[in-house]
Amino acid sequence: MATPEQYKEKELDNCTLIKAVLMLAVCLGHCANFWTGGWFNVVTPKYQSDTLIFISKWLNSFHIYCFVLISGYLYSYNRNECGKYNVYKTFITKKTKRLILPYVFVTISFVIPIESFLYDYSLEQIIEKYVLCESPSHLWFLWMLFWLFIIIWPLTKKFSNDWMAIVISTMSYVIGTLGGLRIPNYFCIFTSLSYVPFFIIGMKLREKRNWFIRKVSLTIYCVLYIICFMAWSYFADGINSIEKIIYIGLGLVLHIIGAISIFFLLQRLANIITWEKSKLWGFLSKRSMMVYLYHQQLIYFSILWFNGLVPPFFNFLLNFGVALVGALIISSALLRFRYTRFFFNNRN
Repeated sequence: MATPEQYKEKELDNCTLIKAVLMLAVCLGHCANFWTGGWFNVVTPKYQSDTLIFISKWLNSFHIYCFVLISGYLYSYNRNECGKYNVYKTFITKKTKRLILPYVFVTISFVIPIESFLYDYSLEQIIEKYVLCESPSHLWFLWMLFWLFIIIWPLTKKFSNDWMAIVISTMSYVIGTLGGLRIPNYFCIFTSLSYVPFFIIGMKLREKRNWFIRKVSLTIYCVLYIICFMAWSYFADGINSIEKIIYIGLGLVLHIIGAISIFFLLQRLANIITWEKSKLWGFLSKRSMMVYLYHQQLIYFSILWFNGLVPPFFNFLLNFGVALVGALIISSALLRFRYTRFFFNNRN
């Protein structure tokens, strides 16, 4: 039987697999988003699919939130156990290279040309969306993570107090959720604030082996998740203010329970399978972030090609195949050349 320390190290190693799985889940979620309406409105679905709407809502309820949780988990390990990230300026520089540098490269070379062609954006719209980063397609994720790291670093010691962590998480979520309603969400700063609770939970999961969240069984988490998902779906179309507030509150609870449930579930699966020896997972894990960076615009073309020609679920699978294979081809090509590899090999 593994000792607590051995289990802790295995849990850490498993995060490599889990991050790759979550990136695939994000890609799958985006492949189904078209049928929810408003995600890619250049065309409308020729055939509706309640199944794909459900798949989209289900995946979107946990994938990014669990990824942020794991980011907090790994941040805690690197800073508190490995002694990294001690100098704030150096830390900011590393995160800028890791997150903002790829944003600039992918946005200029890939996202703006394709989205401007499909949506016929004006220069003013391009500046607002991609220079001021108010709504930079799926690349908001990079800015969100960047600001999370910048915000969390100076507050790390305060999080040792559980009540302080709860207060900061709650305040950040409220400001992040409501702030963008009145003030432009430039550089996705309000979005980032709304993800602070998930990052802090990830930190706590690494730091506290006997934390109460770890004492709840996976079965109970799954049951709670199903109940919250059903209630959240029920209030999704709320009209009055009370129903909307309930929907927002349930959403936070759902995303937290969903992120924790998936983290524990994937940890169990990773302990069962011998993924460390798999060349396929090794290949995917090294390119998972690049798959995320390049997948969305490829889905657009897949939708334009196959919408109405094949049944919705088959279209969904084709979207995923085109996005995954296409993004892997692009990433493999870019990683072959020194000048393009420079934008993607900053791992710290």
